[in-house]
Amino acid sequence: MDSSWVAENALRLFETYQLPDIEPTQAQKAFCLSCFQDQSKLMIASLSLIGHPNTFDYPFIEMQFITSNDTLSLYTRNPTPLSLPWVTEGTNYSYNPKISILLADLLPDLRYSNSNRLAGDYSAVPSYSYQSVEEVFTKVIIYRYCTVFNGKKRKRRKRIYVDKETTITDR
Repeated sequence: MDSSWVAENALRLFETYQLPDIEPTQAQKAFCLSCFQDQSKLMIASLSLIGHPNTFDYPFIEMQFITSNDTLSLYTRNPTPLSLPWVTEGTNYSYNPKISILLADLLPDLRYSNSNRLAGDYSAVPSYSYQSVEEVFTKVIIYRYCTVFNGKKRKRRKRIYVDKETTITDR
């Protein structure tokens, strides 16, 4: 998923993951689709895929590729699907999901091998209610930029679409 893929799939993503039971106006839909073109919003949404390394199962994955001349060591402690970032040589961080997917293909498909987690399977992580990477990414954009809560009282609060950029005080 790069910015050109997001641009090509923005309408499908919006229609697949839009708020249930609320039909946006044309202006609201156009504004939300424009959020899928904003590079800073895409960057913030992509950071949500990295997550936080605090979890109940504390996964640790380490791989070493050994040749006759050199050894490449990679590890991650991140519990989120794709387990990004990968750490190499102690200080270099890689956010390339292809590393996770390659390692998932190399690992046996056993219950405790982390292969499903590395492949980006959100159902492999019990604390996540999402089904895919694109669902997390899209919902961050929709919930953070395209919708706000209406009303002040908790019982009556409901998300609604907006048709323009809002600030924190507007929310």
